Amino acid sequence: RAAAAKAVKVKQEVKQERATYAFDAGMADKHNIMIEVFDSFDNQKFDVIVINPPYYPKEPKTDAEKAWFCGSEFQYFTRMFNSIFAFITSSSEVYMILSEDCDIQRIRVIAEEKAFLLEEVERRRKWSEWNYIFKIKTTRMYHEQSI
Repeated sequence: RAAAAKAVKVKQEVKQERATYAFDAGMADKHNIMIEVFDSFDNQKFDVIVINPPYYPKEPKTDAEKAWFCGSEFQYFTRMFNSIFAFITSSSEVYMILSEDCDIQRIRVIAEEKAFLLEEVERRRKWSEWNYIFKIKTTRMYHEQSI
């Protein structure tokens, strides 16, 4: 099955590593889009979004560190949950991959503050680390706008 895809390039090596996990998790054949940074897309709606975010709480100092560090106060997640609603419709599916190494509870709280819930749909152990795939659902009433 083929699908159109768009991706944001962070660093090719990091993007490839993250994309490989999504494909290995059996998600590749049903996803139209993989996106990590929402600022690059202007008023586009997507059927499916897969996010493998930076999740370590530290201020990134270089572009390479932006792939791993979400800011000391988890600013990446605040910005992401503030932005994502503009890119989805009532039928969109949004998935996020997180490691056991990150503060999943803190990310859940940020999501809930922005009217989203994280529903675990899969977990896998890779090497000695557990990785989780969450479906992000909105708790907000959705009103599609006519263009």
